[in-house]
Amino acid sequence: MGVLVGCIFNELEVALNIAPLIFFPMMLFSGFYVNSDSVRDWIKWLEYISPIRYALEALVYNEFQGTKYTPNPITFLNFKWGYWSCMLYLIIIGAGIRTLAFISLVINARNS
Repeated sequence: MGVLVGCIFNELEVALNIAPLIFFPMMLFSGFYVNSDSVRDWIKWLEYISPIRYALEALVYNEFQGTKYTPNPITFLNFKWGYWSCMLYLIIIGAGIRTLAFISLVINARNS
């Protein structure tokens, strides 16, 4: 995501000011700070485009699946995708972000 923001904007100061505006909602709706049940329906879509959510969910499944913790963090945090689904989504999101970064870099190189 940082590479994408850096490729879109030519000025370093602009990229440094825009990056928190993109990363903060991604972190907020990742499921660690706000449970997905408490998020309103009109803004719930942000959790599905957050790579941090899928990384957190894969980490929680890796560490706590099959354990006897009470309450189990998987059910407490309302995770439902599973480890391999999250890994697949992370690969897709990573490839999409890198493709967009390359396209924006080519466009900025042609314009300058």
